[in-house]
Amino acid sequence: MATGPKMYDALWAAIRGLPEGSEFVVNAIEAYDLEKVTDNDLRSRGYSENIAKEVSSSLFNGDLRPLGKIGRVRLTKSHEVPRLLSD
Repeated sequence: MATGPKMYDALWAAIRGLPEGSEFVVNAIEAYDLEKVTDNDLRSRGYSENIAKEVSSSLFNGDLRPLGKIGRVRLTKSHEVPRLLSD
């Protein structure tokens, strides 16, 4: 399992450049790694305090929607897609 920040960075690299409104499917196991992203991790990446708290809280609860909204994509989870990071 990856750290939250490492998974966040891998996801962000994967969705960068996708057309607005696209769907990106996150591997369900890696979605658990995103739950480890803290508001401090997000603030260190330029998010405001309020947005960082909202997104990290949502991720902690397994909700990818706020992060997807910021990336202008629809994030979903599935066990059927390959992982972004190798073990």
